[in-house]
Amino acid sequence: MALLKKISGSTLMETLVASILIVIIFLLATTILNNLFLNTLNFDKSNVQNRINLLSYKVQHNKLSLPYTEEYDEWLITIKKSEFTSLSEIHYMAKHEHSDTRIEGIVE
Repeated sequence: MALLKKISGSTLMETLVASILIVIIFLLATTILNNLFLNTLNFDKSNVQNRINLLSYKVQHNKLSLPYTEEYDEWLITIKKSEFTSLSEIHYMAKHEHSDTRIEGIVE
């Protein structure tokens, strides 16, 4: 009969400690990922930037009269001509109603 080697196992306490550590690491990882995801959604400016691009296209092709003001989602978009007579610049500004975030630029 072959001799069986004794295999060392872990105790119940070691298993519980390892399980608790795994759960704690999992909870920390999920809260960090959740915060990153929510911050990405809250500070995403791509929708309003696309709207500004569409409005500036309309201004360049004389489909929109200036000065122009619009509320888009939670943004207040304002487009106006430059006060300087020698320049034909069009200034736009979008301001978020709650966070005071601003997007400003010039369309030539």
